[in-house]
Order: sequence, then structure tokens, then C-alpha cells
Amino acid sequence: MLFIYLKIIIKTMKLPVIFLCCLLFLTVGCSSPSTVHLYGKFLKQAEIDKIKNSLTQAEMLVEVNRLPFPNTIGDNTLIYAPSKGSKQQAEKVMNLLNQLGIVIDNTGLILASNHSFSANNMGLYIVPDDIVARNAIHIEQEYDIPLFNEYAARDCQNSTTLILQKNGQFRIEEDIWDASKKLYNEHVFKGIWHLKEEKFIFLDSPKIDYTLIFERTAFSRKINGGELQGYQLIPMTSYNKKSNAGRLYCTYEISQVL
Repeated sequence: MLFIYLKIIIKTMKLPVIFLCCLLFLTVGCSSPSTVHLYGKFLKQAEIDKIKNSLTQAEMLVEVNRLPFPNTIGDNTLIYAPSKGSKQQAEKVMNLLNQLGIVIDNTGLILASNHSFSANNMGLYIVPDDIVARNAIHIEQEYDIPLFNEYAARDCQNSTTLILQKNGQFRIEEDIWDASKKLYNEHVFKGIWHLKEEKFIFLDSPKIDYTLIFERTAFSRKINGGELQGYQLIPMTSYNKKSNAGRLYCTYEISQVL
């Protein structure tokens, strides 16, 4: 197997987070049911139940937690990843909340401090009117995008997410649309990964025919209303697109809005 070694030094990027005041227009298409992570630290149980019931009735999955808010969040905020159908899902959540008298003051893409969300996942932070926010939305903070994270596929034929874990294991979740049943079938691939030369990532799984090799590179891309900056995992070889390796061997990325 041919190994390609490039001499590019990737410097860790430290970028400020600026929340967008409007939704970005993203690619339209079908998507699997979104999981809304409701941060209920400041909510009473009755308020949590009301929000959860509304979203659940709209066929969304809801996971509730009472974890601390990121330092950049002081008002009602929705954070999500840019993916197929994400704009429509975000608008759907905001419309449902409006019916409950809850107005989303800010929307953002990908990251809020150290909180990140992959495709089909959203972070919903609710701050009631009687709560005095301790932090301002537009405080600029510097931080690193960690290597151990969730990466959304940019050019896979199906909706796919790669998760690199600190314990040396990885997980790839592939959602394949079944038109006859009008639902997504999830395929999960697990295995081990390791890093070489601080930028080459090797993935091995019993369910994948070959070793998948990626190069981790920094990138930036202009979008409507700002700029995306982050990291991409770029495939180093190519395989038959009909095989497991070929379907999963895509460009994965994680980024933040500048």
C-alpha cells in the first residue's frame, strides 16, 4: 500500500465564536429524525415536560440534561450542524417553541465553546426571563477544536458521522434511506484508530474491508454571513464505492463559524 507523506505543518487553530443572528441557507433534502439535546439547567420539570412533549409529537427525539451552559450562551439559543435538511429542522424546532411562547434569540452552527453537534443533532439552551444570564453572547473566547470529536461527512452518498474517541476506538454511523419503508436504516461500524505523524489517521474495523487512512488538514470556507474554519479528514486512497470501505471513505469535517 502506498503511503503519502506530506510536509505540511498543521497548527492548532484558536478562533473566536460569533453566533449568527439568522439561519444560513443550507442544502435541502430528506434527513433522519433530529435529536434535540435540551439543556434544562434553568427549567422547572413542568417546563421541560412541555417542551419535550411538543418536540416528541413532531417526531423528534429529545434528550434532556442539566449540564452547565457554555460561557458564550446567555439567552435562548439553538446550535446545530450544517447538513442536509438541517435548516428545515431548525426552523421546525423554533416554530414549535414559538407556539409555547419561547423565542429563540440566537442560532449558531457547530460549536458553542466546547459544545459541538454532528448532523441530525441540535443543542437547545433555554434561559427563562426570570434568570439573569451570567454570560454575554458575544464574548470572544479562544479554544481548540479537539481531535477527539464527531465529524460530519461532507461527500458521502448517505448521511454519515465519524466519532473518534479518546480510548482509541471509533464509531461510524451511516443512515441509509429506505424509500419503500420511508425511513432510515442505521448501519454502525466500530473499530480502533491511531494517529501517525500528528496528522495521518488510520481506521480499522472487522466490518470494513480495508484500512481507511485520512489526513487531518485545516480548512476555511466562505459561507453566507461568515466563514467556516476547522478541520477536515481527507481520504488518502480510494476504494470501490459499493463496498463498506468505499461508502464510508469520504471527507469528514468539524468546524466553527467565524
